[in-house]
Amino acid sequence: MRHESYKKSLGRLLVANADRHVAFVRGLKELEDSNSPELVESTVRSIVAALERLIETPELSNWPFRVSSAKAETLLLCLGFRSARADGFYAFEGRKTPAVLGELRLAVDALRDFKPRPKPPTKQLKPEPALGASGTTSVLLVVGKTAHRRRFEADDLLKDVVEWAETITHKDAPSLTATAPASELTLPQDERKTLQALGFWPGVTLRLVEEEEEDKAGVASKQQQKKKEKKTTTTTTTTPKKKSRTKTKRTTVGRRRSRWWAAIRLRTTTSPRPRSRRCL
Repeated sequence: MRHESYKKSLGRLLVANADRHVAFVRGLKELEDSNSPELVESTVRSIVAALERLIETPELSNWPFRVSSAKAETLLLCLGFRSARADGFYAFEGRKTPAVLGELRLAVDALRDFKPRPKPPTKQLKPEPALGASGTTSVLLVVGKTAHRRRFEADDLLKDVVEWAETITHKDAPSLTATAPASELTLPQDERKTLQALGFWPGVTLRLVEEEEEDKAGVASKQQQKKKEKKTTTTTTTTPKKKSRTKTKRTTVGRRRSRWWAAIRLRTTTSPRPRSRRCL
C-alpha cells in the first residue's frame, strides 16, 4: 500500500488539475513497472531537482537535464518537459504561469513522498505443460492493456497461478479477479484449491485489480452500507399513515348538496310558460 502522505499529495493534484493527475499517475506506474527500485529513485530525484530549479527561478529553467531511465518520458511530458537530445536530455517547454507552477509544486510534493515498491524475488515456476496435452488449463492474465497467457495442469493450485502473476506484475500477493468464468476469489484462502475445483478448466481469464479500483470499490461498499442503514432506520422509525376516509365522505356529501341546491335554484328562477290564446 502507498503511504498516506503520497495519497494526500495526489489528491491535492487531482483537485488542481485532473488531466495532469491522470497522466502523472500513469507515468509513475510506467516508470515503476519497467525499472528497478534503485533506478526509479535516481530518476525521481533528478526530476525533483529540475522541478525545484524551475519553481525557484522560472526565467533560468531552460537548461536541459539528463534522465537515466528511458521509461520516464510519459511522466516528463505531463510535467511540461520535452526531449532536447537523443541521449536522454530533457528541457522544460511548458507555460510558467502561477497556476502551472502551483501544480508543479504539488507534483514535487508527491514525488518526494513516492517510494517504489520492492520487487519480489524471482520464483521457480513449475514447467509449462506441452501444447495440446490432456488435462491442461489455459490461463489468460490481463494487466492493464496487455495480456499474458500460460498453460497449467488442471490439478495445479491457484497458488501456482498467483506466483506466476507475481513474476509478471512485480507485486507481492497481487489481487486478482476472474472475469470468464466470472467468480469471486478470496485470497489467500482459495490458493489451496485446484483450478478444476474452482471451475477454471479448460480455461480462465484473470484480471489484475489496481489499488485505485480497490479504493473505489471500498468506498462504494461503504456508501451502500450507509444507504442500507438509513433505509432500516427510516423503516423502523416511520409508521405507515392511514388513509383518511372522512375527507372522501365529506367531498361526496358536499358534491351531492351542491347539485341539489343547483337544481332548486333552476326551478325557482325559471319563469312559467305563457298560456296560449287558443285556451282563452
